[in-house]
Amino acid sequence: MAPGPAPGHRTPACYHAGTLRHSPATPARAPISHAKFLKTPMNIVILAAGQGKRMHSDLPKVLHPLAGRALLAHVLATAHALKPEAI
Repeated sequence: MAPGPAPGHRTPACYHAGTLRHSPATPARAPISHAKFLKTPMNIVILAAGQGKRMHSDLPKVLHPLAGRALLAHVLATAHALKPEAI
């Protein structure tokens, strides 16, 4: 049987009833300005490697097809949708 909490231990109020609330010990953070975030320049680096040996294939992992396109094509499409300055 796992040991219970230490004597005198109290569960922080923010964990009661399965909800996460800020207790006085953990002040709320200021909300992030989405407008400011969207104006911040973004660059994307895609780390794509793997020989596909565990897939028993001569084709590199990133070129294996998924839903009619190479895995890397899915990643690139998502990256382009974010409209970065550079990929």
